[in-house]
Amino acid sequence: MIVLRNIHKTFSDTTAPVHVLRGISLSIGAGDMVAVMGASGSGKTTLMQIMGGLDIPSSGEVSIGGHRIDLLQEHEITRVRNREIGFVFQFHHLLNDFTACENIFLPGLIAHTPLKKARRRAKELLKTLGVVGRDNHYPSELSGGEKQRIALGRALFNEPTVVIADEPTGNLDRENTEKFLHLLRELNKNTGQTVVIATHDYEVARAMDYCLVLQNGILEKKDVPYENV
Repeated sequence: MIVLRNIHKTFSDTTAPVHVLRGISLSIGAGDMVAVMGASGSGKTTLMQIMGGLDIPSSGEVSIGGHRIDLLQEHEITRVRNREIGFVFQFHHLLNDFTACENIFLPGLIAHTPLKKARRRAKELLKTLGVVGRDNHYPSELSGGEKQRIALGRALFNEPTVVIADEPTGNLDRENTEKFLHLLRELNKNTGQTVVIATHDYEVARAMDYCLVLQNGILEKKDVPYENV
């Protein structure tokens, strides 16, 4: 599903190049639930962006759903990304002037989905996510947990094969974190979607199938995340 081969990522600096990712190779299979951990500044976000086609490596191969992203033009990458990947971030990034339902079906409007069909799909997702009755509420009228579930619904609208979540529970309390994880597990169980989640939370990581730990730009696979990794 996601295959990286010998990925390097280097950023230019005023004094010397900054090597963020060093020779990373990994394969994440269909239906896997994977945590990515590492200290702040370790390159987790850069790695997630490369896995999701939001960034390209300085060198190496990136395959998403069988497509060699590193060989495609930008418009081709965008097409693959919109079809294969759903993104959830630490901050929900909902549009304040749009209702919960409208925020969810926004990707459908971008993809020219008929409005009636898009609204029906959004309402189905609201039910799945346990946010029934909040269709016409604006973000300012929703709780933090509800906002993040709406953001998840937006990520799921186009039925992606992979959900990439970068610190999605970072602003949630323990109760809402558990609700969010429960939703991810149910979606994975019912649809077989691959889930890759970057997190600082060891409880979140333990809910995944396995953990990838980023240290000095190198990934190590860990079956169980411990606090001393």
